[in-house]
Amino acid sequence: MAHLSFYFTAEEEGFPVLITADEPIFLTDEPVPVQEFMEVLKMLAELKAPGNFFRLKIVGNGGHVTIKLPDDRDFQVPIREFTKNIQRTIENISSIMQKKPVKVEHLRFRLLRPGEFWNESDESYLNEYDVEIYGDIYILNATINLKNYIDDLKKLKEFIEKEKLPKEEWRVVWDTAQLKPGLEKALSILVRLASPTRPPFVRFTLGTYDPLEIIYVSSIGGMVVLFFVAWAKITVKVSKGVLLKALDEAIINAERELERLKA
Repeated sequence: MAHLSFYFTAEEEGFPVLITADEPIFLTDEPVPVQEFMEVLKMLAELKAPGNFFRLKIVGNGGHVTIKLPDDRDFQVPIREFTKNIQRTIENISSIMQKKPVKVEHLRFRLLRPGEFWNESDESYLNEYDVEIYGDIYILNATINLKNYIDDLKKLKEFIEKEKLPKEEWRVVWDTAQLKPGLEKALSILVRLASPTRPPFVRFTLGTYDPLEIIYVSSIGGMVVLFFVAWAKITVKVSKGVLLKALDEAIINAERELERLKA
């Protein structure tokens, strides 16, 4: 698996990303305008000759496309799948730019350890983990507190699995019009464009703080809607089964990491 995506760090710019089965790979060191990335995608959709795109060398070869990284790793993708993925990426980014929901079929929460200059014996070490959330699209990259991350993952799972609301009243929104002005006010717009949705909208942060990402969640039948309101203002629709599988994997990995630190 290898497909292109875009990590919005603002509403009109971000980082091109190649999502592989093992990891996402950022393709630039600095943010680029999303329109520049969209132009590249349109060129790739009509791939007629080899080319270099954001450090990638992309070559059509018979029924396959070879994507080569600067470190000489390469990925082969059937040309039909490559073209389909490019078109899907264009559609997804267009939806995000219009504040419309993106339906995803794959989702992963990837936990990253702090850099080598952090000492595991320091209490502050728990504050320096990162989480990446991605699948069909790249959604989030933020620093987290590991314990808070685990707690919020479990609360999110409980809400999705049992439809049990958290005890904290401040987490639950029944009327988006009551939200205070600011970043979270974007929820009203996203909810309107994600119709049909219904309250309650339940607030989670997954332990993020740098940047703080506020996520509101609504459950509708077999689907879950995730509203990432703080940065690119992305709305994701995902089946309960896919989300619960991703949450189970994330909880297991995070708890193993916490146990490793205690050993």
